[in-house]
This record gives sequence, structure tokens and C-alpha cells, in this order.
Amino acid sequence: MKPYNLFFRPALLFFILTAVFLLPATLFAESGSDTKDFSYWFERGALLSVYGNQDAAVGAFQKAIELEPDNAEAHFNLGVAYTEMDEYEKALDAMSRAITLKPGVARYHYGRGWVHVRSGNRYYGMEDMQIASELSDRYAKKFIEEIDPRYMGN
Repeated sequence: MKPYNLFFRPALLFFILTAVFLLPATLFAESGSDTKDFSYWFERGALLSVYGNQDAAVGAFQKAIELEPDNAEAHFNLGVAYTEMDEYEKALDAMSRAITLKPGVARYHYGRGWVHVRSGNRYYGMEDMQIASELSDRYAKKFIEEIDPRYMGN
């Protein structure tokens, strides 16, 4: 298994589970303006992301963030959507905001670490992986154990 799959497989599983449990609520929700609260936009972003429409997912997550600017999960998911679009600077900004809001969440550091690795900045990627590992993220621990240090230079 390629190391970058270790991040995106759990993220995809999260989105699929979100879709399975939230799709019925989304489909049967009233279309009035009262349904367009944070949860509406967040769930919409998750569903759009699962189905591969990252542009629309970004828009939905941005609307959710407008309604709840301090929601770390929305910022993190926005970062994941940007990552899927290979917009690494925007992804790093969104994930860094999530970490600022909730610094003790291991998967936020793990996710940002993968964005660094994918963008070619392996040094900062390893820093985030180390933090995630210290916060007991098993995927980060596995990454650190299996990675050959010769490949981690800038």
C-alpha cells in the first residue's frame, strides 16, 4: 500500500459513512431557508466531496465556515477538498486554521503532514507526522516507522 493512501483511505471512509447516515436527512429535508444552516452546508460539502465534486464541496464548506468560522472540522474538510484538487497552499491554510482552533486533534496534523508530503515539502510533512504520532495517531506512527529517511530530504 502506498503511504499516501494511509491518509485518504480513512478520509474517504469518513465521507462515505457521513453520506450513508446523512443522505436520507439531506434528501428529505425541507427546501426552505431554515434548512440552510451550518449542518446543511457541512453535510452538503461532505456529500459533494464523496461524489468527487470538489469544486462544489469547497463552496459548501466555505458557506459552512461563514456560518461557524470557528468550526475546526469544517476548515479541515475544506483542506481535504483542496488537497484533492491539488491546491496545496489553500489546503495548508485551511488545515492550519483547523489546527489553530483545535491543536490536539491528531488527524489534523496527520492530514496537514500529507499535504506537505504531497506538495514536496517532506521536512514539514515529517514534523506534522511526528506531532500526530505523539498524539497517538496510528497511521502517523506507521508512516514514521516505514518511511526511509533517505527519501525525506527536501
